[in-house]
Amino acid sequence: MAILLLVLVNIILISFFDTKIIFIILFFEMISGLITFAFFKRKASALSNVAMSTNSGNYNSLTDVQLENYYQLLINHFDFPIFFLDKNFEIKFLNSQAKLSYGKKILSPITSVIRDYEFIENIEKYKNNDNLNNFLWKKKLPENKSYKTEIKKFNNFLVLQIIDLTKEVNKKRNHELYLTNLTHELKTPLSVIIGYLETINFEEFSLEENKKFIEIVNSKSLEMKNLIDQMLKLSEMESLTKVKTKINLYQVINKSIKSYRELFKKKSINLIVDVDKIKNTFIEFTPNDFEIVLNNLLSNALNYSDSNTSVTIAASFISKENQVEIMVKDQGIGISNDNLTRITEKFYRVDKSRNNLIHGHGLGLAITNEIIAKNKCKMLILSNLGKGSTFKVLCKLS
Repeated sequence: MAILLLVLVNIILISFFDTKIIFIILFFEMISGLITFAFFKRKASALSNVAMSTNSGNYNSLTDVQLENYYQLLINHFDFPIFFLDKNFEIKFLNSQAKLSYGKKILSPITSVIRDYEFIENIEKYKNNDNLNNFLWKKKLPENKSYKTEIKKFNNFLVLQIIDLTKEVNKKRNHELYLTNLTHELKTPLSVIIGYLETINFEEFSLEENKKFIEIVNSKSLEMKNLIDQMLKLSEMESLTKVKTKINLYQVINKSIKSYRELFKKKSINLIVDVDKIKNTFIEFTPNDFEIVLNNLLSNALNYSDSNTSVTIAASFISKENQVEIMVKDQGIGISNDNLTRITEKFYRVDKSRNNLIHGHGLGLAITNEIIAKNKCKMLILSNLGKGSTFKVLCKLS
């Protein structure tokens, strides 16, 4: 009878809570019930005598205090806040997670514990219409979090649960923003391509003029290809787990420098190289990806630096941390503090008015950041607006 009682209460509660762990908790409580039965039988506990005795063995014979003790035991296993309220919406008891999030405010109205306007407004709506027992609300300051609240009647209580949906909401919003930005970035070169394809006419324009049109179409086609390649790389980094291998850091850095040296020279930017300290240095990294990191950082320095300035790429050891540091420093336009916190977001670009003159889609640093995070390295970004930026990559030595 005791086990049936435990199962009965669990089944009743299951109907109230929509959570992935409910079946795990049901299993746990059944096992817990067996242990509790054996333990309290030996100790002749009063709760055992009432709740598990074959003589009384009746759900209705449990006192209010004993029921509350059992409910309290049960809800403490949930990893989200749960409140048991009376008909006046005063808190009778709450689980450990609720205490952690909102404090131990027993016998207080729920609306004096959770003071957010949207929450209170929805509670008032529920008081007038108990069908409105499921609602979303936001805690805008200081965390900017999103929650789902559900209220169910159970015995003489109102059971209120709060689920944190912030990650899901942010993920959905970022996905929508991602698609919007991708559409915009593809639409611009595609519109140019279509426009010039419609313009090409060997009867109306000269051969030289048509060649210029074709060159523009070709340039925009390559721009779209580059964007798609970056998107695929980003998707690969986010979804695939690649095996790390030992790479010779000095060789990889020099390979990237060789690729960019002429580009810096063409723009009259002085490229200063100081990497000899790390000859024969190896780190564990996913194949070919460190070269992508360096190429993106050098490309960034090239694009955002004016002529007759300097860009420095240097490498050194941090002995205390058993790390190697690779630094790319420019004297470019710099990044404001507001932009600095968002610089690694997908499609985010600093100084959009100036960026119209600079090729790129705001994916380079997003890819760089993803690669570095996947390889458990760190990237530090320092910048002074109008004076330049410094990007540091720190990795553990192999």
